[in-house]
Amino acid sequence: MFTTSVLGSLLTSFEISVDRFGKGIEDLFNEINNGDCELIILGSNIYYGISMVRIFVFHNNSTVHISVDGQEKKNYLIEKIYYHENPKIALHRVFTEKLNIHSSLNYHNHYEDEGTKIETYDSTDYPGLEVKSTIYEIAVILTQKQFKELEKSKYIKEELVSNID
Repeated sequence: MFTTSVLGSLLTSFEISVDRFGKGIEDLFNEINNGDCELIILGSNIYYGISMVRIFVFHNNSTVHISVDGQEKKNYLIEKIYYHENPKIALHRVFTEKLNIHSSLNYHNHYEDEGTKIETYDSTDYPGLEVKSTIYEIAVILTQKQFKELEKSKYIKEELVSNID
């Protein structure tokens, strides 16, 4: 049975001290069990694995700058992909649950053309445990109606729309 004790032993076998974690081992255990992350063992390394979808939003050949969940306004949104999801489900979750846009989306899966992007960096929550982040990029082209719905929301400001070169 997978327990916090088993998790602690596993991490210790990779010379990762759980005493240095900003969050406790219980938090990591819950993240794994909730499908927020997974542990990936590659050779002699263990990683905190997460999958993300990076959503670029366009309207009338312009990049749309949006902010969700307190994220800084950027020309893309980042959303975690849960263990049971694929990138398209996460994309639709962002637009329906967070941006309140329920109409059909016109999107292009960059990851199907160019593959996925893998980024590795040190975890701030779990020092000693490296993060291996798989990022799927999707471009969404908003209809005029969708843009107007988004424009009325707290997530976008008209002056933050800039032309694409």
